[in-house]
Amino acid sequence: MTDVWRHNSHYHRLLLKAMPPNCASALDIGCGSGLLARRLAARCADVTGIDRSAEMIRQATEHGGGVTYVQADLDDWTAGPYDFVTSVAVIHHMDLATGLRAHADLLRPGGTLAVLGLARDDLPRDLPLSLTAAACSFALNWAKNGSPRYPPDPPGMPMAPPELTWAQARETTRKALPGAVFRRHLLWRYSVTYTRPLE
Repeated sequence: MTDVWRHNSHYHRLLLKAMPPNCASALDIGCGSGLLARRLAARCADVTGIDRSAEMIRQATEHGGGVTYVQADLDDWTAGPYDFVTSVAVIHHMDLATGLRAHADLLRPGGTLAVLGLARDDLPRDLPLSLTAAACSFALNWAKNGSPRYPPDPPGMPMAPPELTWAQARETTRKALPGAVFRRHLLWRYSVTYTRPLE
């Protein structure tokens, strides 16, 4: 199942709120099985999802949903610009500063970027919040999925642990994208929203 509740999908609504009015084109980077891209397509006529994993593109294409899916790496992507660019649990697979700038470069002037990222806990400082997150995650998973077991990720999804702490991710974002808004969220995620200045 691809539409079950997970930590990433929990924050899709937050990313969708960042979509600019009258959004005509959107790109989801590292689209995975396509859940967020399909949700974008319900609000935007032209949505493209890219992923470097052939298996993820295969799964996303099976679901359809009015999205154009392309197997591609961000480094090689030259289409655009876009009104809205998103990525979920992808940015920690690359150098954060370089990745954020590459995401933002795909925006048209006035376009919006919304990124959901992962960082690592700086123990013991982050232990109280991490324990709170674990309790909330268990309760939400039980309520949404009806099971004490957290659902596995789709087969073939690339995985990597985050290297930066929350503080490092925040500071890197501040330097890489002046004016971006960095927010830490409970379920081991942070968001970055950024609007490209009008030229």
